[in-house]
Amino acid sequence: MENVMFDFSKLRRPNAAEQREQEQRRRADAIAADHTRRLLRSRDALRVTLADHPDARFTIAGDRTLHFYGDQPNGREARAVWYAPDHMSRDEFDAIVAGYAIGATLDMRGYWKPFNGNSGTSFTFVAQFVKAADRAEPAERKSPQAEIDAFGA
Repeated sequence: MENVMFDFSKLRRPNAAEQREQEQRRRADAIAADHTRRLLRSRDALRVTLADHPDARFTIAGDRTLHFYGDQPNGREARAVWYAPDHMSRDEFDAIVAGYAIGATLDMRGYWKPFNGNSGTSFTFVAQFVKAADRAEPAERKSPQAEIDAFGA
């Protein structure tokens, strides 16, 4: 058996411009794939008027979620959750969280997911797309203690 030597200097490494181009292409592909997945999961629609500030949460796996609580046009309460895409930056996510005010009406597309608990089955709307039906100004959030004090007053 003959010893074969590899000349690693002949292996090509991408330069900085090529690396940026590859990263932009990878990001564009990820965005397109995420959008397609979300379209396929968008079977139902929900309109909700927010009754509380949305909650930004993080899952154990590191996913960023936004939980909405409000009322449907027929008066029934509704809960919805939206999972932020992996390609979204933390600053973009924070800007979205800050953009929703109590009383804002949102149009969502997604699907209903059942959860079995002690009190029976409840449903949460898993939003794939969220769009503001109106443009309410974001309400300034108070500190948790200020909200507790205002509630007790």
